[in-house]
Amino acid sequence: MRKILALLTLVGVAWNAAAQRSERVTAEYTYYAPESMSIDEAKRIALERAKQEAIATQWGTMVSQANTSVVVNDNGSSDTRFYSVGGTQVKGEWIETLGEPRYDISFTEGILIVKVNVSGRIREFDHTSPAIDVRTYRNFIGRNHESVDFFDGDDLYMTVEAGVDGYLLAYLLDETSRAAYRILPYQQSKEGSVRLDAGTEYQFFKSEVDGKSGEMIDSYTMTSDADVEFSRLYVVFSEHPIRRLSSEQVSGDELPGAVDESRFHNWLLKTRLTQGVTVRELLLKVSRKR
Repeated sequence: MRKILALLTLVGVAWNAAAQRSERVTAEYTYYAPESMSIDEAKRIALERAKQEAIATQWGTMVSQANTSVVVNDNGSSDTRFYSVGGTQVKGEWIETLGEPRYDISFTEGILIVKVNVSGRIREFDHTSPAIDVRTYRNFIGRNHESVDFFDGDDLYMTVEAGVDGYLLAYLLDETSRAAYRILPYQQSKEGSVRLDAGTEYQFFKSEVDGKSGEMIDSYTMTSDADVEFSRLYVVFSEHPIRRLSSEQVSGDELPGAVDESRFHNWLLKTRLTQGVTVRELLLKVSRKR
């Protein structure tokens, strides 16, 4: 079982570089954290909400709602129940942070208050981007085990399903070491990316050997040396072969090859701007204690 860092999870966004507007923005947000939350986690939440508000202010949001009714029969009598599900999503993506975010941390009557100011570039995304569904799971693949929150010692699994044929890469960015680890394709794979067929659900990190290719499958166990640790999982998809990072550093027997954070972000930004990829960004959290 390979040892891996922590992960974190932010709602993924589809992104296509072609014919999209980009803007430079400055965002500010004040977050009032619950008493049990650490300063580091409060800072992360404040930063993510600042980014989301900046995008919403510039490009707006999409509101969706679905209604359904269910008829339940019980001992000859029927009961009709109505359900309504709604949601809001911003119409763009934060693609680059310019400089370091600035934080102002204070306590008022026992309440932790985190104020953040951050500058960056945002881009409106195109809804014609190839659809891709990415889900992460804790210990088992199944609806009841889908999660972005992990505990030390939990196994990580992932499923991916694309709406069109294409190619996939996945990197895990550890914020502690500031390194990006390529987790797909698998380390023994000689392919530049993972080939996906439209409409097929692919399960990753689940078993030791791929029955079709015969190659070894990498598996990952979530670990945390601190009370809470975070990383970012980037899943990159394109209808065409993706030019992945080259000359990845060897990290040792426990971890896949890695590159430094700056080089990874430069590659990801260039790939988004030139190759018209779809990116899902998942923010996963690992806690040391249950």
